[in-house]
Amino acid sequence: MLFKEAIGKGYEEWLSQKEMTDLNMLFQQRHIIEHNNGIIDERYIHNSGDTSYKAGQRVIVKNQDAIRLLNYIRKITDGLKSMVTKIDRNIDPSK
Repeated sequence: MLFKEAIGKGYEEWLSQKEMTDLNMLFQQRHIIEHNNGIIDERYIHNSGDTSYKAGQRVIVKNQDAIRLLNYIRKITDGLKSMVTKIDRNIDPSK
């Protein structure tokens, strides 16, 4: 939300709804690994919408999960770079 308020665009400008849902799940997995030693809890299930796990199970992150996350990040950064390029073109260098 802060990101969208700051620049007027959010991740959904560059990712599909399906990709946004997947991105959320991947970030939630990161949080569960970092803050709960990888053990799924009800909060993870609620926040991620991931019904493939039950509370108490350990999250499993596969190579293709990391690759998908990197691809989403690339799409977002490409979108941000294109915004910066547009802004740069509108700046008058004489000022």
